[in-house]
Amino acid sequence: SWLEDNADRVELHLMPGYSPELNPDELLNADLKRNVNASRAHNLDRLAHET
Repeated sequence: SWLEDNADRVELHLMPGYSPELNPDELLNADLKRNVNASRAHNLDRLAHET
């Protein structure tokens, strides 16, 4: 195979399939979603009051 033919030039690193705790963007997105959800209007009266 190609990998066997080029083993001296290629180094494989096994990575986890999905690890949001290792990705700073995922942490930022989770924090943003949490804050937006906590501060949104939960009914029409509150929405009218906030706009």
